[in-house]
Amino acid sequence: MAKFKFIGFLFWFLALAMLAWFGQVRLPAFINVPAALFVLLGIAGAALISKNPQQTVAGRYKLMGQAAWHSGLISFAIGLIAMLSALDDPKTIGPNIAVALTGILYGTCLSLVFLTLGKAQPKATKE
Repeated sequence: MAKFKFIGFLFWFLALAMLAWFGQVRLPAFINVPAALFVLLGIAGAALISKNPQQTVAGRYKLMGQAAWHSGLISFAIGLIAMLSALDDPKTIGPNIAVALTGILYGTCLSLVFLTLGKAQPKATKE
């Protein structure tokens, strides 16, 4: 079963790499450290706040997937506010919106991973 999970993650990575290749996007365009930190810290914070001993592993993954998505949206909103505050320089609009969109990209990709991992966990049996 672990072999199929690895192959599945490999497919996701290859799909993203192919999209970047065919779109002629260079790797640095996908790197935004503040957005990545915000999304990762949002996931960690949600996992710590809602820690419950009775929660299943699948439930934790579902929570982390939802937190990733919401953290990505908040990161996008913060980036959009920063972009709109600098509208007096039209040359910065394109790069700033690209930076804002990376938060959604990170949140969506991590949400996809965590929600899929949550679905892959065996259901808890009631005794």
